[in-house]
Amino acid sequence: MGCDEVYEPTGFIVDEKACQLIVFDPFDFISEMDEEDRRTFSKICSKGTVSSILEIYKFLQSRTAEGRRVDLCNELPAHFRQTLSIPVSDERMIVQELHNFAMARTAYLAEDQRPYIPGSSVKGALRTAYLNLLENEQGLSKKGKRFKAGELERALLDYGSIPTDPFRMVKVSDFRPVGDVRTRVVYAVNQRKGGDTKNGRGPAQILEAIRAGSVFAGTISVERPLDTGKIKRPVDLKSLLSASRDFYSDERNREDAELTAIGAKASFVSPPAAETREGPVLIRLGRHSGAECVTIRGHRQIKILRAKGKPGIGETATTLWLASE
Repeated sequence: MGCDEVYEPTGFIVDEKACQLIVFDPFDFISEMDEEDRRTFSKICSKGTVSSILEIYKFLQSRTAEGRRVDLCNELPAHFRQTLSIPVSDERMIVQELHNFAMARTAYLAEDQRPYIPGSSVKGALRTAYLNLLENEQGLSKKGKRFKAGELERALLDYGSIPTDPFRMVKVSDFRPVGDVRTRVVYAVNQRKGGDTKNGRGPAQILEAIRAGSVFAGTISVERPLDTGKIKRPVDLKSLLSASRDFYSDERNREDAELTAIGAKASFVSPPAAETREGPVLIRLGRHSGAECVTIRGHRQIKILRAKGKPGIGETATTLWLASE
């Protein structure tokens, strides 16, 4: 889901044999050091240079620690070992490799570090699906007028300011983990669509992802406005869930076809039957969801690279982000 945080160099070691990250509290770790190690570690940290970050990695990796274990994809331990082998004198290479090795964390609970799904992410995805439903009904894209993003939402939902926005009545809680929810650190790689064997632009990213089959619990409710005159087009829960089911089912079918075209296998896990008579409700959440899943059909202006690297605007994205070993 992303939380704008990374695993800090002073807070983990890599267990190559188990292919896991061991994440610990730096203060607890330092308190258990003997006096000599504490002086050595303090001396490294006080340097405040780029190369000292690499020295911190090396110092910690030569120690043992206990803590929360996070699974790693197959190539990450070797990647980490390669990073440690960079000469401390080569600051330019250190900067480049440390930037590429940054491991972005998924959203997590402060009290126990377990991952969770922010309600704002769920609500945003539901809003996108509902806006696509309204566009299908109203056909604003066929009327020739160009809208900015905010203008388009206000036109479809028929509101003028935040107090009259019908989604003000949609209440979504955070979805908290049920049981032992595991994560895995993987490479995010950019792959061109359409069977093109070339990779997309830019280096691979390293992201912590929630593992398939994880369960989270939360609530979605839609309240009725007290003053119905202020909200002209109120939302109802049944239509909201139906919109999500239809929109994301279509996008999933599109994406499955694109994956098949490049020889990749979709890792979609069928959800258990939801508590609705129409069946499970699909939703797309998280970083790299794909431009199609966060925009409105008929109004998409997706930045793409055309032939010879020239920028352009298109209705569909030209690349996919995939999880890789």
